[in-house]
Formats: sequence, C-alpha cells, structure tokens
Amino acid sequence: KEVREIMAFDLFQEIHPRVKMVRDDFKEDEEDDDDDDKKKKKSFKLVLLDPSKVFDQQQDSVTSDTTMSDLTTSSSSTISDVYPLMPPSVLELLISLNAKPGPSISVSIPFRQLTIAQILTKLLPPEAHPPPVSYEVIGHVAHFNLKSHHVPYGNIIGNVVLQKFANSAGIRTVVNKVGEVSGDYRTYQMDVMAASDEQSARDFNATLFENGIKLNFDVRKVYW
Repeated sequence: KEVREIMAFDLFQEIHPRVKMVRDDFKEDEEDDDDDDKKKKKSFKLVLLDPSKVFDQQQDSVTSDTTMSDLTTSSSSTISDVYPLMPPSVLELLISLNAKPGPSISVSIPFRQLTIAQILTKLLPPEAHPPPVSYEVIGHVAHFNLKSHHVPYGNIIGNVVLQKFANSAGIRTVVNKVGEVSGDYRTYQMDVMAASDEQSARDFNATLFENGIKLNFDVRKVYW
C-alpha cells in the first residue's frame, strides 16, 4: 500500500487503456561467468514511480538515457540518494527486497487514450476551465449545450471531438445548441462548431437504431 502511494497512478488515472505501472524487464546476470554469448538473462520488475513524489525538484533528475547499469554500478546510486523524497517506511521495505534505482523513462500517451477533459484542459485558456465534457450523440452528430464562456472556443472543442471519435463513434458533425427549446416539436437553433467536410457541415439527417428499430430524421426538426 505504501509503495502504491508513490507510484504514478495519479498521473495516468484517466488514461485508457491503463498504463502498466509494473513491467517485466531483463538484464544479463553479472554473476554468470559463462561465455558472454551464453550469459543468462536475469528477470526483474520495473515499478513506475511518480517523479514529484520521489525526486527533489531542486536537484538534477536522472536523464532518460541513463541505463540501469549506470545507476546500479555507481557508488552513490543507492535508493535513498536517487530518491530523496521517498518515505522512510517505503525506503526500508525496498532495501529489504534488494531493490535498485531504475532509469527515468518517457511514457508516450497517444491522443486517443486521453479524455476530452484532459485534452481541452491543455488547449483552452484558464477562463474556459473546467472544459465542457457533456454532450449527446445522435447518429453522426454530436450535440453540445455550451456555456457562454465556452462558446468562443467552439471550433477547438468541436475539432477535438472529431479527431478523437471520428473512427470509433462515426461522429462527423459537432453542433452547439443556440437559444431555448421552443415550438410544438421542442426544437432549437444550432451552430455547427466543426465538421469533417463541407457535406457533413450541412448534413443533419441522423440515422440510429433504438430497440432494433432504425430511425432516420433531421436533428433540427426533432427533439431528441
């Protein structure tokens, strides 16, 4: 439990599929005196730690090109030296398990693994935070009901949705509700925030299936 608290779960908690926190790795067994070509590979576990919880921000962090060998052969590369912020109880546990400092690594997260909220938080200015994350999907149309402070960034929001879900959800048109619901059919005006092409920007005829029934209608004329 204590080790888990310094692992990088918080950094990747909303990433799907999950980033592996514990990974298998191998290195040559230094105690094996056999021919170099026949040296055995010794397996071990790499545990992904949160740098902010184990590194002193004032000191130089270990660079990503530092190898496991560099760290373990250096006389000063004990766990307590490399990870000065590690809690004493965790430090004691890892030392008892003969754990060694590992290399710093870069973890690349593909765009499609990030949530809409994570992407928009990076792209939108502070005055537009928190970003909008709620929307309805009607066939190929994604429908937002943006707050006034999000409206100026509608194109950015719409394009993020298109890029993230064009393949998986088939979204081609992203719209925002304008004004209030009115009329006998409770319809509303809408603005197109983004579309995959010019045709999609004019195509509001959505096709979807509900309870085995195929429905086709103009989302501008039907309250859904």
